[in-house]
Amino acid sequence: LMSTLSRPCDDNELKNKVAEFLVGKESVPLTIIGQKFPRAQSCTKALSRVLGKDVRFSLGINNTMVSLSSTRKNSAEFTLVSTETEAARIVRECIMRAPQIMVDLEGDLNATGRMSLLTIGAAGQVFLFDVLVCPGILQDGAFKALLQGGTEKIMHDCRHDSEALAGQFGIALANVFDTQCAHAILEGKDPKQFRKGLNHVLEKHSSATNPHKDEVQHRPGLWERRRMDPLLLRYAAADVSTLPEAYANMRT
Repeated sequence: LMSTLSRPCDDNELKNKVAEFLVGKESVPLTIIGQKFPRAQSCTKALSRVLGKDVRFSLGINNTMVSLSSTRKNSAEFTLVSTETEAARIVRECIMRAPQIMVDLEGDLNATGRMSLLTIGAAGQVFLFDVLVCPGILQDGAFKALLQGGTEKIMHDCRHDSEALAGQFGIALANVFDTQCAHAILEGKDPKQFRKGLNHVLEKHSSATNPHKDEVQHRPGLWERRRMDPLLLRYAAADVSTLPEAYANMRT
């Protein structure tokens, strides 16, 4: 690493070498010799994306030495599922036994769009179902029964999710506890008019928020890319892993 950084190198090479060095490490003191601070500073977002960590550079003596340290973000663990067989097994063995499940969708969420990802949290686990690659996942009878049945689904602003499930897969979502609606009611507002984003609601009713919200800029086609950016997977997982505490506090 130091042999690379002690000679002229472009930004991509710098990012790749530092990322490779830091993988699996919680905190690393590092001196980068001969790199200008503004250029090293520009690497922070790219390194954060690659590592799933907060990365910060601090200015050293005479602008010639840069200290880098990294701390892992509070990211949820998750399992990515992209086959019908594995999805059916997980639904029957893990998800259907839970009294409540956390649900969120990503993609083109309207009646005629293309859903990309269905995220479900159950019993402390998070599963990301790739329904763009394998739409047959949502044609499984057990999956449909789960979403249409009596199991309570905790969701945030389920309007577009409900429309997408109904229009694209013929699934009528039922028995939903919507944290956005609950927040509006607790604030004495009309849920149809008073709408707030997930992190706003989490700040009011939970001790944790989704740490990746500011890193993802939504745009057409973002969720259709394969292989998926690890940042997007962490983002989707955090959207459901943060819901249980807010749900419990709202119910009390």
